[in-house]
Amino acid sequence: MNIETMMDRIRMRHAKQDGRNVTGHLHVRFDDRSLPYCAGTFLRIVMTGLVLCVSLPATNGIAQGPTTCMRQRLPESINKFQPTTIPVLSPDGQTLFVDRKLHPENEEGASDPDDVWISHRMGGSIWTEPERTAFTTFRRPDVLFSLSRDGRRALVYGRYLYRDGDSIRCFAVAERIDAGLPFSVLTPIDLPAMRDMGRNFYGSLSDDATALVIAMNRPGGVGDLDLYVSRRCGDKWSTPVSLGHTINTKAFEGAPCLAPDGLTLYFSSSGRDDRRGKADMYVTRRLDDTWTSWSRPVNMGPCINTLEDETSFSLIGDGDSALVTSWDPEHGRPGIYLVGLTTDQRPAPYVMFSGRITNPLTGQPVEGARLVVRDSTSTCREALIYGTGANGDFTITLASGKRYGIEAQAAHHISATQTIGVRRLDSTSELRLSVYLFDHRMPLASVFFERGSYEVGPVEQAKLDELVQRYGLRAISFEVVGYTDPIGNQRDNARLSKGRAEATREALRKAGADEKRIEATGRGVEYQGTQLFLKEHPQSRRVDIFPAQPPGRGQ
Repeated sequence: MNIETMMDRIRMRHAKQDGRNVTGHLHVRFDDRSLPYCAGTFLRIVMTGLVLCVSLPATNGIAQGPTTCMRQRLPESINKFQPTTIPVLSPDGQTLFVDRKLHPENEEGASDPDDVWISHRMGGSIWTEPERTAFTTFRRPDVLFSLSRDGRRALVYGRYLYRDGDSIRCFAVAERIDAGLPFSVLTPIDLPAMRDMGRNFYGSLSDDATALVIAMNRPGGVGDLDLYVSRRCGDKWSTPVSLGHTINTKAFEGAPCLAPDGLTLYFSSSGRDDRRGKADMYVTRRLDDTWTSWSRPVNMGPCINTLEDETSFSLIGDGDSALVTSWDPEHGRPGIYLVGLTTDQRPAPYVMFSGRITNPLTGQPVEGARLVVRDSTSTCREALIYGTGANGDFTITLASGKRYGIEAQAAHHISATQTIGVRRLDSTSELRLSVYLFDHRMPLASVFFERGSYEVGPVEQAKLDELVQRYGLRAISFEVVGYTDPIGNQRDNARLSKGRAEATREALRKAGADEKRIEATGRGVEYQGTQLFLKEHPQSRRVDIFPAQPPGRGQ
């Protein structure tokens, strides 16, 4: 497989994730019946607030491991200046971030040890000459270490902390509304007891931004650079803790790359007896939540490791390939290479949920919506917050063997909740999640009545049946509000409007809604302050059906 084929495959995956080329969707409404699944890669789910346990079969959406070495040097437009390192590819495969060291056009000239350069794919295997173009609205970082699977979050390093009037270099989380836009939100990572990272260091941020793996040399370490982890709870980061002697040796451990599964770690080491060169790439798996218990690191073999140094590693897409800073033994030159990973080298299977939050009545994305995710096994009580793009789209990654509570929220909208348990995964899978949020200010429907009547006719009953079925509204709460026109006295109209609301409540029950979740209110005559509604008007003889927030939950 060459670079062009690999990049085209990444682009197609990203197009599917964006919903531009997704096939085989199965719309599922959750009730008391068992959950069917689709045999393909994608499963579309409509969030309605009940429990879902996903047991996914093996899929054909993940390529199998290479039977021969797949190793190809990136074009000279990227590799001709050295040292160029820390390659990070955008999820759509179209943008490559690299760190050019000591380049004369770096921010501080040829003495500047790090600066971010960007190359864009023009088509095929043709890439633009890297440039120092702006990609943030805040102070330019020195290094970009990693990108989240949705491309909206990056781990960067630069002068972002200020103490005693001085700017201090630190890791930071950069965020943007949509992939392709500049990063506009910056959150510095203030690590306890850490004032200076030193001259040599690396970092890798977990896909959920709760764990930061750092390679650094600090007092008490085993030797040279060691690997540490800092955990986030809320907006606080823990003091970095060593990953332990299974990982760290008396020599160099660096270039960590934490996979989206949160379990698989790739790193470079010069302190192991089975290495081929000066520093080789290894893969290990986290065995528990202490972050100090790991499987024995396995050398990634001659397809990746050379007789020289492998000093950075970055996964691509689902993890069946990677970019590595390596060495060309034939021509004696360093550079960035595209390499294929065998099945046993890839990340553990995980689920990537992607989808869109919309108002189903309008079909429009809900502005400012977010997903609140709680891991039932986590010791941190703080939830994870995932924002949405301008089109209401989102991507979240969940590991197997856990149970998650997911709540979609937005101002003036009724929250939607889902409990998701991922029981078994044979392969990494992508699921599409259609999240519907109803605006509590907008009626779902209106039921109309004959003059003086509170009987729900067959046409109106059919309307309610279709409403409940279409949007899966069996488990949500309603407020039904009855009105009358001005004909008649106030007392009779109050009684009539209440009767209409009660009749609509019963009609909703017949349609499958939970009667206990329906509040019926009669408001008598509808006064709109216009002449039109001060006389007999059929549109006033109605009941409006509003979605309501369940008791005990705020807006």
